[in-house]
Amino acid sequence: MESFKELSWFVGAFRASNPDSMCVLERHDSEHFKRMFLGFAACKYGFTFCRPILFVDGTFLKSTHNGCLLSACAKDGNQGLYPLCLAVVDSENYDNWYWFMEQLKDFLEDGRVLVFVSDRHDGLLQAVKQIFPSSPHSHCLVHLKENLKKRFGGLDNSKKKYLVNLFNLCAYAPTVREFEKLLNKLKKEGGVKVAAFLDTLDNQHWCHAYFPGKRYGELSSNLVECFNNWIKKERSLPITLLFDKIRLKIMEQMSTRRSASMKWKGVICPIMEKKFKGLFNVSKTWAISRSSDDLYEVRCDPSVSVNISSWSCSYGEWQINSFPCAHAFCALKREGKNLNDYVDHYYSVDAFHNTYSKSINHVPTIWKDVSVGSDANVLLPPLCNKRPPGRPRTECIPSTGVKSRKITCGRCGQVGRHNRARCKEPLQH
Repeated sequence: MESFKELSWFVGAFRASNPDSMCVLERHDSEHFKRMFLGFAACKYGFTFCRPILFVDGTFLKSTHNGCLLSACAKDGNQGLYPLCLAVVDSENYDNWYWFMEQLKDFLEDGRVLVFVSDRHDGLLQAVKQIFPSSPHSHCLVHLKENLKKRFGGLDNSKKKYLVNLFNLCAYAPTVREFEKLLNKLKKEGGVKVAAFLDTLDNQHWCHAYFPGKRYGELSSNLVECFNNWIKKERSLPITLLFDKIRLKIMEQMSTRRSASMKWKGVICPIMEKKFKGLFNVSKTWAISRSSDDLYEVRCDPSVSVNISSWSCSYGEWQINSFPCAHAFCALKREGKNLNDYVDHYYSVDAFHNTYSKSINHVPTIWKDVSVGSDANVLLPPLCNKRPPGRPRTECIPSTGVKSRKITCGRCGQVGRHNRARCKEPLQH
């Protein structure tokens, strides 16, 4: 409760030290906390040098008053986690997602067409369609795989693994022809239940072949799960400490990556440079024929054509990832081209430097008034999401008619609901 009383001070102090950032605090008419949005100006500036993809998700908080944390993250040029903004709400529902997307739109002021990747929460999907009508939405492939596995009743593990891998190939198929071929095979091998599940999915939201936007090969929202795990300890803190500790973590991460990147000698980020080594191993046995100054045929299985002037490959991977595929790599090496000139600028070291060029300012408490929290009109805790008193139950309440099995403890010999490992009974000598 004291933390909620200090939240108004934190909002004022954050706005004063980070004037270009966005902090929106809403309260009920009864002065109880409703929800709060926090967006960092340094992250907003850096996001303009990242790929226009946002990974959004919500996770539960573990403090006394519960609640839910909504977040939007991106990826930097070195494939690293790049938190952009967050919000604390009472629950993950349509109203809160709509409000979060409204704040996100006002905060970004980004003229680019964004791509959203999420786990298909209904409220989130509706909010994105209404607030960002021109932005395509991508479903998380990992989430779809988990739903698909529920249709595998009665199948052995090897068959399940085969079908999941086939589903994965469908999602990553770069062309419509390849996708339809794999999809028909999956429906035939999986049976009626798998075919029914696939019919419920809109191909525009989960596979490369039909996706209307550009998502640079990203098919999973695991990045946001990494963010949720990154702030695992902070999720148990009171509300003011929660926001401040997350601010400190992001502030320190930006400073650390800024310093580390100053030592990089290459043109593109190290993670992307490593990909070139893998491409060499894949394509070193392929033969290549030149058709014109820019057009080449790469003879592999199957053979494909590469146009280096338009950054395109008939197989489609170069266009999807904006990063040379193995076929393009083979053609570029044949002509002695500089590979770095054919990589999207989002993967460059210069873009990475710009991403972390700004800093999140400190919010010192040295000038904090000692009377903060003593006013009767300060912010009060939420109305309806407070945990009940007492410790949470460790055992389920049995349903009517269910008989629980009695256990004989091997240490004290008593019949009850504990065993030797959990026995706390005193022993008589």
